Amino acid sequence: MKRQRILYIILLFFLGELLFATSICDQALKLVALANQETPTFYIFEELSGECLQLRLHKISITKDSYSNDFDMQYIAGLNDEGVENLEKEIAQPILQLSNESPQNIEFDDGAWKIDSLNWSMVTPDINDDLLDKAIKLSPLVGSIWFEQYGMDGIMLPEFRNVETELVYFHPRGLYVNYDITDVYYFPKNRFILIFTYQEVRGAGLDTMHGFLIFRIIK
Repeated sequence: MKRQRILYIILLFFLGELLFATSICDQALKLVALANQETPTFYIFEELSGECLQLRLHKISITKDSYSNDFDMQYIAGLNDEGVENLEKEIAQPILQLSNESPQNIEFDDGAWKIDSLNWSMVTPDINDDLLDKAIKLSPLVGSIWFEQYGMDGIMLPEFRNVETELVYFHPRGLYVNYDITDVYYFPKNRFILIFTYQEVRGAGLDTMHGFLIFRIIK
């Protein structure tokens, strides 16, 4: 199946070049901070390269029963890597002053994400090639359209052990099927878990479909 996915990506690239407009917007997601204002609010950078050339600052406020997501956007055409980094620092500085909680970085060890001081762990969901095949056949393949059609059945959640959690937010651009986990952060004061995901399969326009999931520990 791995070989089939690689062939699919190659085929999609050539078809995209011939038949469709390709933007090839690659994402780079980065945690800025969790700030405790009126409600806990996650600030997350999403840098988009390719034809998008945007720097988005997601602001995800989470209450007990709901969430809101807003983002600011700046175009970064003409900026090199150092210029983008300086812009991020400028934007992040006042946000970091609002933060009063440093996250714990959960490490991957012996097949699971865990910290010795915590009594719980997390594992990546099992591979589901049938579900991925359905996603590949979706036209256009866009994370939000996939979710509209399949709902939570189209999202493979990680397995938590020795703890009960609830999903409170996911980035709608992501495709959460047969993904890899790149980073996991735990916020003990607010009991949030933030997970960044990497998706090998590209969507419409050959754009990446990485994402992030936010869970709350409830028990």
